[in-house]
Amino acid sequence: MNKEMSSLELKVDALRSQLQDIHENLKNNMFDDTLITTEKDVILQIQKWDAIHEQVLRQKSRATWIAHGDSNSKYFHAHLRARPSINRVASICNEQGLLETAAAELPYIDPTIARDGPCLNPEQQRQMTVPITREEILTTLHSLPCDKSPGTDGFRVEFFREN
Repeated sequence: MNKEMSSLELKVDALRSQLQDIHENLKNNMFDDTLITTEKDVILQIQKWDAIHEQVLRQKSRATWIAHGDSNSKYFHAHLRARPSINRVASICNEQGLLETAAAELPYIDPTIARDGPCLNPEQQRQMTVPITREEILTTLHSLPCDKSPGTDGFRVEFFREN
């Protein structure tokens, strides 16, 4: 695996240097069609081999975990100790800096905006009180994407579609 890894790195490095040479040539001749198509081909090759390189790295990390992760070793315990620090929120920032003090004044609804602001006309008010039909519920349920995360009740969209 290490031999394949080093050959992949060499291949990607060679493609990147080739791309750099093409860019240098394009500076002198920006409208050369062969250079432009060669550049596109080399970029596609770099993307392909970068993806392969990433897959090899993932497999290598899995192999390391299989070899050392489940055996109650130092590697396993170091991994366990590192995990909370990765999942921890250390601080929250905004444009003014850290958010660490309570607000001196809480926002409230301005009664003039509520009173003089836009209001529903009678037809819109009537539409708000119309009962919801079973067909509307089913149409909405079937229009939801399947990859939605579970709701507050823990059930996914598929559960509600089936039941």
